[in-house]
This record gives sequence, C-alpha cells and structure tokens, in this order.
Amino acid sequence: MQSVNLQDYRGAYIELLEGGNAFYSTDWKQYAGLSQVQGNRRYEEYDTYRRSPYSYPQNYLYFTFTNMNDDYQNIGGTVNINGQDIDSGEPVPFFFDENVTAIAEEIINYSSADYKHHNWQKNYADFFRTKSFVANSSQVWDYDIHFKVPDNVNITCQGGDVLQLEIHDPWYVDANGNQPNDFRLISEVAPAGIHRVFRDQLINPNNPYYSVRAEDQTIGGREAYFLKWSGSGVTFQNSSARQTAVVFNSPNATVTANMKGHLVSNSATATAHNNGRRIVRDAANTLHAVYEDGGSIWYTHSTDNGEHWAGETRIAAPEHHRCLYPAIAEYEGALHVVYSDVFYEDENPTAAEIYYLSKSAGGAWQVVDGFPGSGIPHPSQIPKPAVAVWRSGSERYAVISYNRFNVYSRVTTYYKRPGQISQFAGEFAGTNPSLGADELHIDIRLSYEHE
Repeated sequence: MQSVNLQDYRGAYIELLEGGNAFYSTDWKQYAGLSQVQGNRRYEEYDTYRRSPYSYPQNYLYFTFTNMNDDYQNIGGTVNINGQDIDSGEPVPFFFDENVTAIAEEIINYSSADYKHHNWQKNYADFFRTKSFVANSSQVWDYDIHFKVPDNVNITCQGGDVLQLEIHDPWYVDANGNQPNDFRLISEVAPAGIHRVFRDQLINPNNPYYSVRAEDQTIGGREAYFLKWSGSGVTFQNSSARQTAVVFNSPNATVTANMKGHLVSNSATATAHNNGRRIVRDAANTLHAVYEDGGSIWYTHSTDNGEHWAGETRIAAPEHHRCLYPAIAEYEGALHVVYSDVFYEDENPTAAEIYYLSKSAGGAWQVVDGFPGSGIPHPSQIPKPAVAVWRSGSERYAVISYNRFNVYSRVTTYYKRPGQISQFAGEFAGTNPSLGADELHIDIRLSYEHE
C-alpha cells in the first residue's frame, strides 16, 4: 500500500494499490475503508472528516436528488440517473468529470395528490425534466426537484371545433416521455378539452408560460374564423390576438375561442322580415349587408356583386340579452343601422330598446344613440325597426321607425341629427313599419300594416 498526504490530494483521485484498511493520516481521526454501492462502484467511506474549510478528498463525488413540494418536503418517488432509478434523497456517487443525465419523474402521487414536475432548484427557467451536467467539485451537489399540484382547466370553442385549437404548455410530456415545448393540438394534449395546468404562471419572457392559438377552420363546408378569446378565471395578454399568452388564475378556469362562421347564423330569422332592408348598394356598386348571429349584429360587404363577401365585423353586441332585426340604409357613402336589443326572462322576450349606429365613408362603426324602448306583450311582437336617410338642405338625418307596444301597437318615428333626437308628430296604430326615400333623399315615405 502507498502512503499519501491527504493535504496534497484534495479534490483528486487517491488510488488504493491494495485492498484492506488504509490509514492515511491522523488528521482524519479515523480510517477509510472500501464499500460496495449500487452499480458495483467502490467509494471511500469516512466516519468523520477533518474539520477545515476544505472538502475531504475522495474517489467519488456524492450528489443527492430530492423530489420536493413547495414546503420542501421530500415527496418520494425516484430520479433516473444515467439510466438507473434512484430513490428521492439518496446520495449518488460519481467519478470526477463524469457525464451525468438526470431525468425527473413527470408525476408523483404524494399524500393523495398528483404532483407534476415544475422546475429544478426553484429556478423557473429550468423547467425541463432532463438535466445534464459534468460531475465536478464546482457543481451543486444537492439538487432539489420541485413539484406542484396542477389545476384542471376547460378549453372550449364557440362556433368551431375545440379539438382544432392549440396550446403551448412548456410542461407537457408526450406519450414517448418527450417534452416538446411548443404548440400542440388540444386533441393531442387534452382530447376531452380538460387540461391540467399550473396556476398563476406569470408571463415572463425569461420563464416558461402558457399560450393558446386558434386558426381559421372549415366547419360543414363553411369557413369559420377567429374573433376573440374569452373565459373565466384567466388573464389574456391580448384577447383579440389569434395567439396569446394566458395566465390561469383559479381552479376550473375556462378558456373559450370565439369563432364566426362566414355568412352563417344560428338564427332562422337572421335576415327575416321585409319591413327593413338587410342589404343595400352604394354608388360604387358595393353591396353592404347586416344580419344577426349569436345575439350580435354582423356587417359584411361585397365588391363583385355578391360573388365573394368580406369577413364579417361585429358591429353590435347585446347590452342586455340579444340583438335582433337589424336594418341598414346608405347615403353618400355613409352607412346607418338600427336594431332591437331585447331583454329576456325565462327565455321569453319582455322588452326591447332601439339602437342606432353609423359609419362614415372610410370611418369606423360607432353607436350614435338609443331610442325609447318598448314592452313586448307577446314573443311575436318584438319591435322590427326600419331606417332611411333624409336630406334637408345641408343637413342629413337618420329616420328611424318602429313599433311601441307599451299600451297597444303604435308606429312611432324619429329623426336624428347630431346632438338631437326629434319625433315626428303623431303615432299610428299599426305594425311592421317600412321606410323609403326618393332618389334625392328629399322625400321619405312611411308604410305599415294597419290594424
């Protein structure tokens, strides 16, 4: 056996030329012996070690890998070290400069809860299950592998197929044990729409976070395109963007992708009733159309005589329960739309308010005003407003006519100019008013069904 001075061999190999006990130095107070460990490796085992700021020399470095929850409790399970499963918290010897690959478990059941791997060493950016390093004295020797209990969330799609939505879940592990860290279809990640995520994972470019993405779809031969994201218990970075980061703030949160079928409505009366126009043509031969779908009013236009129509714009969402019966008029490039915003109780319409909005040539849609409402004594008596444009000198007025059923059926008519609403004299007993203008929009004609 060769005698050595341990002070000269700190951090280096010490080779035993023969087996048996080896007394290296009296500084160590005790002797070093040979032991067998997992994998048939030999290592020096010291009962006590020198009290100094230096690490004692050894043939192997010892690392521990401990699966922990947020309370730093050892939650059990194993860690795969270079292909061998090691119990959580057990020391593992490595040769100096040995290449190490450690793979954390995906799920560990502890105290009747399923914990999912989240990060290493409380470093949120270190979120992959697999960690590789070279064993040397400059490495961290005690690795804490942190696990959290995820929450269920529901990802849905309104007007489209939920299975065609995508989610970027950095912690998602596929069937082969890979952690792809990119977008995956909901049909792959959560076929039933239920997915498990970590709560309050903040949007930070230096750390992993969740994102959702929706593409246009073809449903029943019709194009459906993305409108916006909505939900409960969630915060979107940009709810109007097809792809957006999202934070799940509470258990059982819901994320909904709102899709719109092109020229599609869920209402059989989307363009019903001929008292008000649903489509008009301007001087440039552009067609402008409005209709109701899903309780909202939608606008679209065509520049090729109706062969193709532009993607819809939602110009009115219900203030109360449902928007119905839009009508449109055009003059000098400006568009004017009226509709009923209806209250419902137990699925029965009870009252309605009339709203008017307009859009100048090249401008944006804006709500201009509301008009006195109406009671609805019977579901068939929802007001169906009509609109026309009246020119008087340099002034332009929107003329709106509709039924009021507060006492009995009356046709009432208003005209609107900036800052003022005026009522034409007289109301008429009747229903379903219709308005028309002559070519110069100087004369306005009102017709209605007389009772």
